[in-house]
Amino acid sequence: MHLDKLCSLEFRYLDAHFPKPYGDESGISTTDGAKVLVSFTGRTVFVPRGNETVGRQLLMALFESDDERYAWLNSEVCIAEGIHDPQNPPSHTEVYLCTNDLM
Repeated sequence: MHLDKLCSLEFRYLDAHFPKPYGDESGISTTDGAKVLVSFTGRTVFVPRGNETVGRQLLMALFESDDERYAWLNSEVCIAEGIHDPQNPPSHTEVYLCTNDLM
């Protein structure tokens, strides 16, 4: 297995625990006008960093799109790592495409 960077995302939380939906109910808009839905599952563990506490995030990201330019994402699994700093939003996340090397 190997990881290739797919994209960077930034988002804000509704409160300390629940992220706002990324984009609107129809998904996020790409720079070329497509709509893509994204869902995350995983863990945010709060750890000390300097004089503050930040959330270290390790997540699985799944994307879905009916736009043919992005439909290839429908069968992919992504891994995301991020930092959630409640005092300095937005949260920053790097998303990587997970590729199976056994095939």
